[in-house]
Amino acid sequence: MFIRLVKEEELDVADLVLRLAFGTQDGLKDPLQSFGDRDMLKARWKGRTSTVLVAEEEGAIVGTTVITKWGSIGFFGRMAVKPDCWGRGIASQLTEAAVKLFDEWHVSVAGLDTFPDSSKHIQLYQKFDFWPRFLTAILVKQVKTQDGSVDFSTFSNLSVEQRERFLEQTIDLTNSIYRGLDVSAEIESVHSQSLGDTVLVTDRNELACFAVCHCGKNTEAGSDRCYIKFGGINPSHSPNSFQKLLGACEAYARKQGVGRLMAGINTGRKDAYRVILRYGFRVSLLKVTMHRPNQPAYDAPEVFVMDRWS
Repeated sequence: MFIRLVKEEELDVADLVLRLAFGTQDGLKDPLQSFGDRDMLKARWKGRTSTVLVAEEEGAIVGTTVITKWGSIGFFGRMAVKPDCWGRGIASQLTEAAVKLFDEWHVSVAGLDTFPDSSKHIQLYQKFDFWPRFLTAILVKQVKTQDGSVDFSTFSNLSVEQRERFLEQTIDLTNSIYRGLDVSAEIESVHSQSLGDTVLVTDRNELACFAVCHCGKNTEAGSDRCYIKFGGINPSHSPNSFQKLLGACEAYARKQGVGRLMAGINTGRKDAYRVILRYGFRVSLLKVTMHRPNQPAYDAPEVFVMDRWS
């Protein structure tokens, strides 16, 4: 058994392991139907933020995970091990490899999200000094067919010069949320791979908020869905900007012709969590976020950020 980087020609096999593991965990009649037409590995492998690892035994891939770096923040998941290999310590070896990368990258905080009702998973990660904190809610909203006008732009509609300036502004914005936080490579990845777009809202020629959105099949959203992978507002702006951002994301989803809008938000950001519920989102799934070291990072009541560490 050894852990190594995945090769491009092995991505389909790693994807199969991922679907089989989660489909079995969820009790699906056909485990390979897990995640539907969502792409959970290939786009990440092509981007600059993520590293895909596999566990290999006797020439066969038996496990996989994705490790992501957003500047000073690192997280990993989803982690998967073939069901006929469960209980053999493969997940521990993958976690150990992820921790080694986090240490090499010198991230301030590393984390993941996992099943809150699974003592097995929580105890596994605690062995590596990851500690459970607040729940992360994955929320869904039906996209309204009509709504009030929302003034927003998208990254794809900017000129090359405007994109460069916008990327710099996003780095400044996320750095003001948490020192070193940087999702600019996610923005570029979504654009270069045509996975969706990045929605931006300005106020008096200053970037007030933005959201990186996946949209449609072969993305992390899937058919008829728009998924907000990361969204946040400038802390110097009013919390009302968060509602504007939600409206802009819904307007973008409506323009793309999809029916559902999805987002993740840590409940430690209680003010943002309350706003998103009032806006009409409903919780579809709860995970628990685990941090290494045991500190909040940007999971604070006054932080208006949407994301999911997996």
